[in-house]
Amino acid sequence: MRARRERLFRLAAIAVASSLCLALAQGQGSGRAAQAAYERGVRLEQEGRLEQALAAYAEVLHHNPKSSAARRRRAGLLLRLGRLEEAAAELEGVFALNRSDPEGWRLRGELQLARGDAAAALQAFEQCLAMQHETSAVQRGRGAALDRLGRPEEALEAFGRAIRLRLDDPLSWFERGRVLASLKRFHDAIEDFDRALALDPRFADALYERAHAHAQAGRYERAESDFSAALAAAPTGWPARADALMYRGAAREAQGRHEEALQDYTAALELRPDSVRILLVRGDLLARLGRHEEALADRHRAVELDPRNPAALVARGGSLHALGMHELGLQDRTRAIEMAPDNALGWHARGAALFLLGRYEEALADLERAMKLAPEDAELRSLAERARAGAQSRSRPGSAEAASSGPAARLEDSPQAQPAGIPGSSRQPGDPVASAPGTASPTAPAAPADARSAAACHAEGRRLIQREQFEAALEPLTCAVAADPALAQAWNARGYALMRLGRYREAIADFDRALALDPGYDNARRNREAALRKMKQGGAANRPRARG
Repeated sequence: MRARRERLFRLAAIAVASSLCLALAQGQGSGRAAQAAYERGVRLEQEGRLEQALAAYAEVLHHNPKSSAARRRRAGLLLRLGRLEEAAAELEGVFALNRSDPEGWRLRGELQLARGDAAAALQAFEQCLAMQHETSAVQRGRGAALDRLGRPEEALEAFGRAIRLRLDDPLSWFERGRVLASLKRFHDAIEDFDRALALDPRFADALYERAHAHAQAGRYERAESDFSAALAAAPTGWPARADALMYRGAAREAQGRHEEALQDYTAALELRPDSVRILLVRGDLLARLGRHEEALADRHRAVELDPRNPAALVARGGSLHALGMHELGLQDRTRAIEMAPDNALGWHARGAALFLLGRYEEALADLERAMKLAPEDAELRSLAERARAGAQSRSRPGSAEAASSGPAARLEDSPQAQPAGIPGSSRQPGDPVASAPGTASPTAPAAPADARSAAACHAEGRRLIQREQFEAALEPLTCAVAADPALAQAWNARGYALMRLGRYREAIADFDRALALDPGYDNARRNREAALRKMKQGGAANRPRARG
């Protein structure tokens, strides 16, 4: 009996041991499968195959539901894909496993930014810092939140910290460039976009924003070139494609290449046929080219899409006047006033039309109302004086010419609706924007004929500086300033190369040239201060040399 019990105990022990070995083997197999799926997900993510990467991370969670890394990866991908609620659900899973997961808090900050809650986003990024988790991505997100909260100087500090933590991250350079451009520090912004593009030459958004900065500085050829490069580099489905086409059209229009501009506006409308802004842009150019029927069609469609848009009503009124339908034109401008009685545009437009129809007293009343709303508008004041002279001429025989003195007036000269966007209102507040087509002064200086070669020389010099080949950089940078003496960035870059070579006096002279061209150029000012300090410390290259 005792032998039988011992035999049963031995059999039971063998069974338990076998079960434990089987469970261990299954666990090891599951762990290996989870690891393989995770590595596959990372690889797919790097290749841009985001949906397949999501599936791979889901496979990880099937094998190991407690994998915080897989949940964080999924949350980040879902954010990139704009699937915010799914991302939020994954983050809840992360926090269920570990409420103090710092990367989870960073992703929560990114989620809140995507939802438009900058204050909540900033709190999440500050929580990361409180956990001693400071990374480039955390400071970059913090900078974005501060910018959206209207605190641009603090945002610049955060982006600067992000850059110092990771110099090879193009996103931090890009985001700081956007804030600099919003502060109208266009040269500094362009330098940051240059750094982003040196790290990622096909960074479409950086090309797009650099194009806007060039346009703001009046460099329309360079703006056009960057918009074209952005369109070529952008992936399928790039959300800014229609805007890039429209703004490239604006740059071409500013250079007087009207047919090419029309082609771009038409291509933009093919992508976004219900865009009131693009319709108004194309209509404005068609009107200036005297193609009033086509302009009226675009403007009529804009009013159909947005019947309460004062700019669209004013613009359509202009086309109606140009085609002789004056009462209909006045009706549109009256509706524009009713929609926005505190906007000078409607009063100015109707007053101009009444003036050109010879109804001077009515015109003067409208123009005086407009002047109260826009007292700095010199054109408006001039037109009001002419209307007043016309009204007075009614009671003074022989002075009928008074109202028509000055430039010849035509009905189509009355104010046209400049689409709120070229620069347009769809861009985020504070974003850099391109100049409006048709708004450049006729006497504005054209870009230098050799601006392209200047840009190429400058780019080559910058590349050599980044490789710390300062002596070699001097030749292309000298070429750049010779080809375009108004290129402040090239003077600053050459000054930097000279400073690194210990030639401080020459460097300071170049920084002075850059600052004379752009007094707000902070990089040039900081470089000048650094060169001056080094020279005062006794730079050997600046000491008088013994003469033989």
